[in-house]
Parts: sequence; C-alpha cells; structure tokens
Amino acid sequence: MNAKTTGHASTARRAFLLGVTASSLTACGFQPRGAVELPPSLQRLHIGGPRAERGLVVSITRLLKQNGGQVVTDRETASMRLIVAEYRAARREVIIDPRARLREVELTLRVTVTAEDTQGHVLLASESFDAARMMHYDPNNLLGHSEEESRLRGEMQEAVAQSILARLRQKAIQARP
Repeated sequence: MNAKTTGHASTARRAFLLGVTASSLTACGFQPRGAVELPPSLQRLHIGGPRAERGLVVSITRLLKQNGGQVVTDRETASMRLIVAEYRAARREVIIDPRARLREVELTLRVTVTAEDTQGHVLLASESFDAARMMHYDPNNLLGHSEEESRLRGEMQEAVAQSILARLRQKAIQARP
C-alpha cells in the first residue's frame, strides 16, 4: 500500500469509529450539557445571605448567564431570591502511610440555601447541597498541591451551583400556576 491509500483508509477508519461512538452515546441517552429554558421566575435572581461566598456567586452567575438569566444586585428587581445560610468548606486528612505521612486529603463543601419568590413564598427551605473530592498529597510538591486544591474547590463550587440551579428550576416549574 502506498501512503495515499493508507491515509485514506485511516481517515475512513476514523470516520467509522466516530460514527460508532456517536451512535453509542445517543443510544445510551447521553446529551451534551447545553442551555436549558429558565422559567420566568428564575430569570432575575438575587443572591444574598450571611454566607454568600464569592466563588459560589460567580459560578451561579455564569451558569445563569449561559441560560439567559442574570444575577441582580437589587432585591426589589429580582424575580427570585436565594439566601445562602451556610457555606462550609472543609479539609480532612484521610490516609496516612505506615511512616505517619499524609497521602490523601478529602475536600468537602456544604452549602445550605433558602429560596423565595417575589411574593415571599418559600420554594426551598434550608436545603443543603454537598460536594466532595479526594486529592493525592505529595509533600515534595506543595505548590502543585495548593493549585490542585484550588482547582478542586472550584469544581466543587461549580457542581454545587449546578445542583442549586437545577433544584430552583424544578421548584419554579412546579410552582407555576
């Protein structure tokens, strides 16, 4: 076989494998994450409360924007209010080797929120959302460890933000007259 034929066969093989993969993914129900329709009561969200941590607010703001909503600073112009009552991030040493050295760290995040509509009807009453990640600890790479911990905390905030918005969307749809 010459190089031209081999390249064509390789391209055909890639196209075939791509088609098989796409068919498999659609057959199992996989859909790429995309924009979802927000109910009108979730179009303009105000986030407040004593524990409204900046990273969480940024994640919720970005997710709302991606779906055509927005976070507003004025409570009076909001169509829904989200009150962050608890934001608890923790770090726990999990595995210590026989020489009493730390090897893994568990990071956890718990966010408890309450949500109400403009009439003061409670949609979520003190619901908690949790995320956890395990991280390998290398005492010889403290800078890398710090960066990895920051990245994982960001992932956890993102996961919690997605869960909160999904729950708010569900409750807003159920509350429609």
